[in-house]
Amino acid sequence: MSTKKKLYIVVLIWAAVALQIFITKRIDRESQMVTQVMSDGVENVTAAEVKLYAHYGDETMTEAAREKILQRVGEKLGIISGYDIITSTEGENTSTTFVKKGENGDTTIRLISMEQTNADGSTIQENYLMTEIALKNQSTENIYRCKEQLDQIYTDLGLSGSSNLYLCSQEKGRMTEDEMQKTTADFFDTMHAKKRNEIELQDTLCIYGYSDNVPEYVYQNDHKVNVNIAFTYDEGEDITYIHRGLPFIDKSF
Repeated sequence: MSTKKKLYIVVLIWAAVALQIFITKRIDRESQMVTQVMSDGVENVTAAEVKLYAHYGDETMTEAAREKILQRVGEKLGIISGYDIITSTEGENTSTTFVKKGENGDTTIRLISMEQTNADGSTIQENYLMTEIALKNQSTENIYRCKEQLDQIYTDLGLSGSSNLYLCSQEKGRMTEDEMQKTTADFFDTMHAKKRNEIELQDTLCIYGYSDNVPEYVYQNDHKVNVNIAFTYDEGEDITYIHRGLPFIDKSF
């Protein structure tokens, strides 16, 4: 092999190593930023939730098979007793739900089957697995640990999931415009995000941004967004609620 070819191969190897280092650092940085924002950077937390969704094939399943799938996920989360499983059907759609309520949090695992009609008139069943963990009285950094655990469970099942992280904190009184803008700027700076859109309604301000450091995203008005913060004011309680979501806030206000 010529010296030129050897040098070319060495360059390719180092390029691959450099790319792997970049990917690893990017993932680590994302973890650090999310952990920071979703823990020490957020005070007076009232809610911390993580959801993971994934397509689960197109096979028709019996009710027993559906329950077994949910129980398997529950076992991987350490839940072996004290749960309920309910199946409901609406038209051609079926939902089987596994629910475990606990002192430290609630876990919901849902297998949803929907009948889709193709252009030629034929039908196919699409199955989706959704897991939601809502923590209670827990350090908010634990929500990211829950996400990592769910990611691994879905990977072990051969599933490629999409996640959603949500935190809600509160401030006494009505936050001023300057206070909301500063809180937003701090959040976006930490996430290395740029503002994409802003929606303001009565007692509600919702701001969307995009960060290259968060791998998942959704489209809003042809723009990628994956960092979301919103402020809602409850006049009766005289409290401003601060909602944070990655890639978006999966809640209604």
